[in-house]
Amino acid sequence: HMETEEEEVVMGILKKGEVMTKYPRGGGIVQPTKKEKMVQIDMKNGYMIYRDIMLAWDGDRRVKRGKGGLTKIALTSVTQLFLGKHTPPFKKSAAAAAKGNLCFSLEDEERTYDFEVADAEMFDRWLKGIIVTIDMHTHKSVKVTDVRNAEKVVEFSIT
Repeated sequence: HMETEEEEVVMGILKKGEVMTKYPRGGGIVQPTKKEKMVQIDMKNGYMIYRDIMLAWDGDRRVKRGKGGLTKIALTSVTQLFLGKHTPPFKKSAAAAAKGNLCFSLEDEERTYDFEVADAEMFDRWLKGIIVTIDMHTHKSVKVTDVRNAEKVVEFSIT
């Protein structure tokens, strides 16, 4: 399938990475706080990658760059995708202000990874990128539960 120009642009952005907020799993006595992460998709190998952020100078302005150790999420091992605030980390006080229509979670056998993006366009871009990457690497179906509209929860499978 030939990628359209628009798809190429989207994939370029996801490869380069964007800043989003990651919500912590918690547990333990100290409530961990949400953190900004630099998040990327490595389509070729089927990973979503995130790392901490540092501020760096780019000419005379400060920009956010990824730094330090990275965490890889194998998208082929994702069993469910939740759109909206559905998983336990989103029920915690740290996530009270998170906007439901900009939140999503990836779930694998062990845990969930819970993110909030900046705007609706970015949400669509990441959803597309995640689905396309899963599709490229595996033929199993992934369940998607869309809880962004509480009145109307939508479930579908990516096969």
